[in-house]
Amino acid sequence: MKAVLRAGTARIDIVPPGELQLIGTFTRKPRIGARLRDRPMARALALDDGRTRIVILVCDLLCPSEELHQALVAALPDLDESSIFLATTHTHSSYGGFFHSPAVRHILGTPRKEVFDFLIEQLSRLARRALEDLAPALAQHSLAEVPGLTCSRRQADGPHDDLLVLLRLVRDGRRPIDLINVSGHPVMVSEHQPHTVSGDYPGEFCRRLEEYGSDPIFISAALGGVSILFPEFAMDLERHMELVCGLLLSGYRKALASLAPVAGGDSEPIEIELLRLPHIAHQSHILAGRLADVLLAPLRAWLRRAMASALPFPRGVPVHLLRLGDFLLVGSANEMGATLVNSLREIGGRYGYAVTMAASLVDGYAGYIHRAPVYRLRPEKGYRFLALYENSLAMFGYDFGEKIAAEVEKALAG
Repeated sequence: MKAVLRAGTARIDIVPPGELQLIGTFTRKPRIGARLRDRPMARALALDDGRTRIVILVCDLLCPSEELHQALVAALPDLDESSIFLATTHTHSSYGGFFHSPAVRHILGTPRKEVFDFLIEQLSRLARRALEDLAPALAQHSLAEVPGLTCSRRQADGPHDDLLVLLRLVRDGRRPIDLINVSGHPVMVSEHQPHTVSGDYPGEFCRRLEEYGSDPIFISAALGGVSILFPEFAMDLERHMELVCGLLLSGYRKALASLAPVAGGDSEPIEIELLRLPHIAHQSHILAGRLADVLLAPLRAWLRRAMASALPFPRGVPVHLLRLGDFLLVGSANEMGATLVNSLREIGGRYGYAVTMAASLVDGYAGYIHRAPVYRLRPEKGYRFLALYENSLAMFGYDFGEKIAAEVEKALAG
């Protein structure tokens, strides 16, 4: 029986009532949202071929928690866990409180049951709306370079990624649905205005595309070791936002001009798979050397306890795969570095996928990860703090990026 692809979309406001404790920066006292620049949203894409269905939900939040994904699975009994792909844009200007463990409250927010319950209610409603919106669709995809969009924050002229990846679903008589995959780090608003609530540039970009005539969903590619364009001179927030969104819109228009049908997208079945990668015990990696190990032992011990409590992954770290014709989407719970994102694209290409999206922060949070050679590069002065910070959150070892790449290749080969 020939598969008939259907697609649906929806969006929903995810600003809970009451005071908002912002996250994404380590603070001893809560960073309270005092101003609302724009309302953080969640957007969804539903895909159905008559046999398999999946809902991709992307929230204007810093990162998802594993508890959030599992509670959402329980709230949507008609879908199994492999059919719910939960991601975040990684804005540092949204709220926390939905991680259950108080051990990470200084960076992920004090646990608040009402915030957790609100998110589950809104996200389950969003998923149902997207499924109700299903209609026959033609899938198209494209790639475009956005020169100058990102740079490395680990070392001068280090690995970065300026690629915009687009999956477009065209439906008769309706606005097209655009799933857009871009690397960067949404810290613009928090850097300029630390107490402002915002979806940062992913949210602003989506609003501009809505005005442009599409229903967009922004999903983050590389986050580790990558910074969005920051000018060397002082610039106010709105001018900076205009600069970054202008670059993104330029890349988006180039991608629209080179769209091609997804080969097999209207005839081959959707394939989804949720891998669980076994991992070593939580640990913190900061610097090599015995003296450093001794001096930083208290910090490393605290990080290990906090991560083991807040981010346990008892069944393994999730890696989520979606295959649609010659389009591949790979989602990792990690903040992936550019070298790992590029490796996943290369692996997809070797197995016949014309376009591969690699998405960070899917179904949970499992720290930063790069390909192993990145950790052997010594950062220049001025880049060391962020490199060491990311190293400290490579909590399953410096070779975990190799494991992700190997497991994805194994899944595609199998």
